[in-house]
Amino acid sequence: MKNQKLKVGLLIFLAGSIGALSLLAFDLTSIKFIADNLPVSVTKWELKLVSLINPLMMVTVFTVLGTVLYEKVGYPLPVFESIVDRNTEVNLKQILIKGIIGGMIAGVGIVISTVIAFQFLPQKYLLVLDQFQLPLITKLLYGGIAEEVIMRFGLQTFLTWILFKVFKNLNLSVILAILISAILFALGHFPILYLLFPEPSSTLLVYIIVGNSIGGIVFGYLYWKIGLSAAMIAHMVTHIVMILLSSAV
Repeated sequence: MKNQKLKVGLLIFLAGSIGALSLLAFDLTSIKFIADNLPVSVTKWELKLVSLINPLMMVTVFTVLGTVLYEKVGYPLPVFESIVDRNTEVNLKQILIKGIIGGMIAGVGIVISTVIAFQFLPQKYLLVLDQFQLPLITKLLYGGIAEEVIMRFGLQTFLTWILFKVFKNLNLSVILAILISAILFALGHFPILYLLFPEPSSTLLVYIIVGNSIGGIVFGYLYWKIGLSAAMIAHMVTHIVMILLSSAV
């Protein structure tokens, strides 16, 4: 059993690492703030390689946490376990369908929140936002895989384990963990936000929190009820839905 858990953990680590490596497709110097402050001696590829250090470290740490704790709090990993152990039954059709539905719900919700907030957001923020448009491959692999390994498999699992120790109620602990991890992901955007906008408006702060929490709540629920793979599928579908709807709006 321990050997199987180790193999599952290594498989998830491999998936998360591939997701992190997709950041290489993004040219960081396309962001004016970075380009203006980049030392002349640093090349684009050196910058890209340095930028991989943090996400790869996070994938490593949170994969270890998730691997150690996911069974203790009952999170399912049917697809990954079926790859390691061919005797494990998995309903791929259900995972795919629910992942797609979840992604559509999250994508529509994020687009609606953006449309509502659009008229209240500062023009400078909208201009900067255009510079942060990641390539599709990065959105799908880094967002859909690496972020799910970090935020769901690692952080949500860890928070659930901690909260369960406190409240002794697993369902309550999972719900709180989903909400907290979603909000923490949103708050993780604040450092770069304050760097670009030293005095952001309250509307912008609320939009950052709400817009970035919607997906996290949906993905967290899918991880709880269906498994990590469903959350990954939903995250990828969310990006596709957002791209399609944004071009239509």
